[in-house]
Amino acid sequence: MIRFHLLAASAVVFSPTLLAQDDLPAPQRGSTVPTPSNGHFSAATSSRFDLTFVYSNVPGHPSNVVPGLGLPFDPGGGSADAFREPWVSPDGQQLVIDCDADTGSTADDNVYLFNGQLLLQEGTQAPWAPMGELVGTLDDRVAVNSRGELLITNNTGGTAPATADDYVVFFDRNAVWTVLAKEGELVDPVLPGLAGATWDDSLDTPCLTEAGVAGWRAAGVDSTPGGTAMDTFLVLGNQTVAEEGQVPGGLAGGAMDVWQNFDLDDYFTSPDGLSWLALGDTDATANDDILVYNGQVVLQEGVPIPGSGFAEPIDLSGIVYAWMDEAGTWFAHGNNDVTEQDWLVRNGVVVATSDAGDPIVPGSTETWSDTDYAACFFAVDGNIQGGYVFGGVTDAPSDSNGVLVYDDGQGGRVVVCRENDPVDIDGNGQFDDDRFFNTFGNDDLRLLPDGSILFTATLRDGAGTATDQGVFRLDPVSASCTFRNGSGSNPADFACTTNPVLGGIWNSTIQTNANTLQTAILFAVFPDNGTPTPFGELLISNNPPPVALTANGAHSIQIPTSAPLIGTSFPTQGLRVDNVGGTPTAVLLNALDLVIGS
Repeated sequence: MIRFHLLAASAVVFSPTLLAQDDLPAPQRGSTVPTPSNGHFSAATSSRFDLTFVYSNVPGHPSNVVPGLGLPFDPGGGSADAFREPWVSPDGQQLVIDCDADTGSTADDNVYLFNGQLLLQEGTQAPWAPMGELVGTLDDRVAVNSRGELLITNNTGGTAPATADDYVVFFDRNAVWTVLAKEGELVDPVLPGLAGATWDDSLDTPCLTEAGVAGWRAAGVDSTPGGTAMDTFLVLGNQTVAEEGQVPGGLAGGAMDVWQNFDLDDYFTSPDGLSWLALGDTDATANDDILVYNGQVVLQEGVPIPGSGFAEPIDLSGIVYAWMDEAGTWFAHGNNDVTEQDWLVRNGVVVATSDAGDPIVPGSTETWSDTDYAACFFAVDGNIQGGYVFGGVTDAPSDSNGVLVYDDGQGGRVVVCRENDPVDIDGNGQFDDDRFFNTFGNDDLRLLPDGSILFTATLRDGAGTATDQGVFRLDPVSASCTFRNGSGSNPADFACTTNPVLGGIWNSTIQTNANTLQTAILFAVFPDNGTPTPFGELLISNNPPPVALTANGAHSIQIPTSAPLIGTSFPTQGLRVDNVGGTPTAVLLNALDLVIGS
């Protein structure tokens, strides 16, 4: 073991082991919004994630142009003014959103935008229907897969007869529209087992697998063998995954109640089509609301969440929202009876709870609270990597207690955006535009495979007036490695060969010579401008510990997959020990300032 002094006040001892994650120096972050007056943690939008305007109705902003129309979006700062829920393909490359243009009329203002282009406009000829049938008000929900295929449900207007105006339509990669189901027509081509039955006017809740298999909710199907008590189905391809009148598995107490209905927009399928999730109710007189995953009840009104430890059962209509992400992971949020305590569940496990001292991120004094918002939680989504992002309200001051939190799937959490975070409207790098995040859209949240977060939000000015609305994207800051060498007196022999990507391996090299005995990387908390030592300029401070000794100068360090590391910076410095006249001699090299990112 080699010992030497970098500074008279501190000795550095080399070890051939990597530094444990828990022993890494405290990370340094970028600019932050001032901490709220009660001392709760606050994160600036720009500190870990880069903000992009996808669309907005901010007057004069480049994002305030409706593609294909050249008009601005509907103005205003209300949550329903211009933009609704974004729909993204499993690979994160296809985006569809339902929004409103400022056309001056409610008869033609509703549009679908698909990958930055106008796809459909209310009041124009429906491309799948006979001449004279017009696109009706567009459903908020759209299904899209990674091949760029779409499934929509729409009620046409114009010359369409009221008994034949509901459609399920498939849009393929060649931009061809194909009708899969139409009100009044036979179900036989899709569901041959119900030959002779006809589709009715409730065709909605589109689902689409990566292979292009279509699914939807069909309610009130006419002339079914079971009559009106068995006329609602969840369709997937040429079969049903659930039917009204069937007994779902796993009802509390072994009950044999049957499906009575399926909730609008609460049917989901996984991208591979192997899993499904549905929210609805049975014909029981009590405790009839159920959430079913692959045919088995996972949550039931009037029954405590299994394994949660809650004493209270789920409240009447207490399953507020259900969701399935691109990995087939299911989520739900809701509340319990008596205490009205709110919860967020992921694959059956409670991951966040209101009014129970549950910190929003580990170590924070800020906790989830339903004081300002009765439901507490308002959005959630996950990705194929196992991470997830969710929105909720906390016990922070009312003007800054709505937050979006990213969880890496292992319990590492970070606040990625917060009400009252400033927004750089003109892109000059300064928060000088008198705009702040106001509220986030309910359920309008998507986590992409690369860790980017797509969401809708309203904006306000400094006086608290809601002014604008937009669709925004937060991208994890890019990993970087910046060379630094003080006065230039140290040898410039320390270099990155890869950037420090979250969850990846950071590789670097130290140039050696024939007399090199060992090389090391020094990690620290703060950079230093260049403190002279007998071994060269020390370019980092706070007692740097050594990491990853080698003799050949090649270093590889695993970066943990931990959300709190996103956007953090670590000053490092290379060090070489050479044999000079039989004496081990330390040689300080240049510094590399790392930012851990995507």
